[in-house]
Parts: sequence; C-alpha cells; structure tokens
Amino acid sequence: MGQLDNRPESSGGTHSQETEAALSKVTQELRNLQENLMVQLTGDVEWLQSEKERLMQEIQTLRAEHSQLNAQQQQILSQQQQRWAKQLAQTIASHLQTSLARQVTEQQGAGNFEGLPSTALNDSSEAVYRSITSLDATLSTTFKALQRDLTSYQSSLSQQLSRMNSLEQQGEALLAALVERLSEQLQAVPLMEGGGDRRALTSEANASDGRSVWTSSSTLSSTPLDEPMPWNVTVPEEARTSAASSSSSKTVPIVPAPEPIVPPPAKVSAPSSSGKLQIGLLCVLLSSLMLSFHNVVVKILFRAQMVFNTFDLGGVISPGMGNSMLILWMRMVIVLPLMTILAQLLYPPMWSDLRKLAFARDRSTLLSVIVSGLLLFLSQVLIYTALGQIPAGTAIAIFFIYPVVTTLLSWKVLGQRPTLLQLGVMVPICVGGILTLPAGNAAATGNPVLGIVSAVFAGVTFAGYVIATGICARNLNPVPVTLMQFVTIFVLTSVTLLLPFPETILKVTLNPDNWPGFLIGCLVLGAATLLGYLLNNFGIRAIGPAPAAIVSATGPALTALLALIMIQEQLGALQWFGVILVTAAVLALSVEKMLAGAKKTA
Repeated sequence: MGQLDNRPESSGGTHSQETEAALSKVTQELRNLQENLMVQLTGDVEWLQSEKERLMQEIQTLRAEHSQLNAQQQQILSQQQQRWAKQLAQTIASHLQTSLARQVTEQQGAGNFEGLPSTALNDSSEAVYRSITSLDATLSTTFKALQRDLTSYQSSLSQQLSRMNSLEQQGEALLAALVERLSEQLQAVPLMEGGGDRRALTSEANASDGRSVWTSSSTLSSTPLDEPMPWNVTVPEEARTSAASSSSSKTVPIVPAPEPIVPPPAKVSAPSSSGKLQIGLLCVLLSSLMLSFHNVVVKILFRAQMVFNTFDLGGVISPGMGNSMLILWMRMVIVLPLMTILAQLLYPPMWSDLRKLAFARDRSTLLSVIVSGLLLFLSQVLIYTALGQIPAGTAIAIFFIYPVVTTLLSWKVLGQRPTLLQLGVMVPICVGGILTLPAGNAAATGNPVLGIVSAVFAGVTFAGYVIATGICARNLNPVPVTLMQFVTIFVLTSVTLLLPFPETILKVTLNPDNWPGFLIGCLVLGAATLLGYLLNNFGIRAIGPAPAAIVSATGPALTALLALIMIQEQLGALQWFGVILVTAAVLALSVEKMLAGAKKTA
C-alpha cells in the first residue's frame, strides 16, 4: 500500500519538472524573439533615418541648383536682350546710312540736288518709315515669342517644384508613419514579457501623448502632475478620458500569455509581480497621505492648533483670500525651481517641446495650457480659503463634487455621454457633500458660508482644469504641461499680489514676527507637494493609473482622519457618514472607469 501511495507523488513531481522545463523553454524563446525583433527594428529605424536625411539633402541640393539656374537664366536673358538691342541699333543705323548715302549720290550725280522735287523727298521718307515700321513689328513679334517661351519655361519649372514638394511631403509622411509603427512594435515587445500590470500604463501613455513616445525618461504618467488639491485623485482618469477620445485607436495590443502553459502555482514570476504591486500601492498610498498632510498644514497655518495633543502650533497668518494667495505664491517660489530640475530629469525633450509650443502657428494648445493654469490657480486659492474657514475633512469632501461637474462638462463640451453608473454616483456624491456641511455651532471656527462657497467653486474650477488638461494632453506631454501650469500660477499670484486691490476684496496681512513660522510652513508645503508628486508617479508607473486612482480616491477620508489624529479636529457622526459616502462614491467611479478601460484594452 505504501508503494501505491507514493506513485502519484512521483508522477506529480515528474509533471512539475516537465512543466517548469517547458515554461523556461518558452521564456527563453520569447527573450530570443524579443532580442531579434529589437535588433531588426532598431536597424530598420536607423536605415529609415539615414534615408530620410539623404532625401532631405538631395532636396536641398535640387533647390539650390534650381535657384542657381534661375539666376543664370535671368543673367543670360538680360545679356541676350542687350546684344539684340545693340545689333538692332547698328542694323537700323547702317540701313539708314546706306539708304541716305545712295539717295545723296543719286542726287549729286544728277547735278540738281537743290532742285530736287519735294515729291521725291517725301517718297524717300515714306520708304524709310515703312522700313523702320516693318523692323519694329518684326522685333515686337520676336520679343513676344521669347516672352511666351520664358513664361512656359517658368510654369514648367513651377510645376516641377510643386511636384517635388508634394513628393517630399509624401516621403516625410511615409517615414513618419513607418517610424511610428516601429515605435509601437518596440513598445509591444517589452509588454509581452511585462505582463498585465503594464497594460494600463501603456494605454495611459498612448492617451496622454498623441505621438506615442515611449522612452525610459518619459514613462511619467499623464497625471496633470500638480496636486491641484493637496492630493492626486481621479484627475488623471478624467484627463486621460478626454485625451483618449482622439487617440484610442493607437493603443498597443497586448498579447496575453497562454494559460495552458502556466501552472496554477506559478511561483517563478509571483515574487517580482507581487513585490512591484506592493511597492506601487505603498507609493500611491503614501502620496495620498502626504497630500492630506498638506491640507492639514494649510489648516495649521491659518489657525493655531494643538498638534498631537502635546504642543500649540500655527496661527501665523489670518484666513482670507489674500493670505491664501500669499501662501500659494510662497509655495510656487519653493516648488517651481525644483520642479523645473525634476521635469528636465523625467522628460529630457521638455525644452524642445516648449520651444515648439511657443513658436507653433496653431495657438490652441498654448491657449489650453494657459487656461488650465488659470483654472488651477483659482481652484488652489479657493480651496485654501475654504480650509481656513471650515474643517479640513468637510472642505475636501465638498470639493469632491468636481467629478460630477467634470462628467457633465465632458458630456457638454467633448460629447462623452456618461454611463448609468456615473449618473448614479452623482447622487451619493452630492448627498455626502451636503451631509458634511458644518453645523450651526461651527461658526466660531470661521465663516462657514464663505468656506462652503469657496469649496464648491474650487471643485467647479478644478473640473474645468481637468477638461482643459485633457485637451492639452492630446498634443503635448504632461511634463511640460505641468511646468507651464506652475509658471502660470506663479505669474498670476505675483501680478495679483502686486495690484492695488481693495482690502475688502483682497487683504494680505502678516505680522512680521510670524515670518519665520510662515516660511517654515511654506517649506513644509513645498516638500509635501514634491514628495507626494514623486510618490504618486512612481506608484502609477508600478501599478498603472486606474488602480492608483482608486487608492487616491480615499483623499477625503484620509484628510479627515489625519486632521483628527494631528489636530483633534472633530466631526459629527453625520459629517463622518457624509465623508465616507463621498469617498465610497468616488471609489465606485474610479473602479467603473478602470473596468471600462480594461474592456477597451482587451
């Protein structure tokens, strides 16, 4: 009986070894295929580039020769005309001289020159005039024939030049299409080995960059990069949705691994995939936590708080729209230089793209970038104002009406009809935002009406920013877009603070003794912004944009929880329920978009 019991184990071990051997063989063949394809495609791209350069040189040479021939032809024609005019004058002069000499000789021979009848002189003059007229008509006919010939030659040359230009454009378009196709194939080759966790990231890269550029330095997600609110929630999803409507046909097809070859306990690739997933989730979660911390720091700057129930901190600047703009300006002063260096490292062709954007004939993309920066500026100032007047969790929950506004704007502006689930999610988001409104006894902490209105309009302007950023992402990489938005915010805050607004509208007050604490707080805000941005983008590159959006959707709950832990900011039971309801609704919306994106990719 013992031998019979051991027999299945032996057969199972043999089957496992055969499976592992087959799996390793298939893996080796895929790697060999990848290397061969990479070598061949790289060679093809280099050959196409060399052919393009050769064609461009030949076209330049032909153009130079054409210009030289035109100049020579004009010079030769001018010289020929001068020679013809000189010969004509000489011929006329000699003809007249001969005719007059003959007539004078005849008259002298007759011995009666003075008595010559007037009729003879008139006949001679008429004969000379007829000769000159005939010669003039002949020359006019000759010149007209020459002019017609030159005109025909010029039209023929113009047609040949236009034909050459059309051939040049066709050649450039053909080479661009070939290079783009080879780039897509090069993108598809590493994805065969990477598995399903890169599928969403590839789709996002294609949607955010219409040129389908995929390099190690530009694998940055299509997140609008700035955490317009102190976190990066479902904004990438909204921006990608609007951008992908024009470039969804360029998505690289993913070849799934054949399931019969992979055994159920696939322990060979499990550690790396699971480790990468854990790191990505941790990065996105830390990014959301860092951005929620950003909100709480803004709250502390406006109102003194008992931090961790141990020491008093904050209250260095009074809440208000002018002081909110001052905080935003200081944040840009700190973040913008570091962001410029970071953007150059993440996307080396950034300055080239910005130069093309500045000198492009079509100003629509540049205008979209500036408008998105303006809307982001308004959203930032308004949400800072709201954080100074009402609890942080309440302000963020009210701000989260922006997915509702974004969906409606996408339907109206971009023609993207919302699904039934998206329409259904609007109701709990609005209900949750209403439930989080501060109670009547919360007026002592600030102006609740101003805080609520500011949070609502912050969400509305942020929705417009999402739509504008999605339009920019069709023609421009998100890295230069973000840098331009940062510059726009810095310029707008600087100009607004310098203008003499009435104090009732824009009042900036800061006690000189509080400057050190204010600067330290702004440094903390800048560090939290950059760190949250980096963690978010590293997480997106690890797990994809859709799962990252799901994790980032916990922003309201994390902000309320962190405010409770750090500064003991209390919310009522109904307000907590509203925060949870808004968070759950946004999570459902993110999951629905992830599933819809997975269906399109499949």
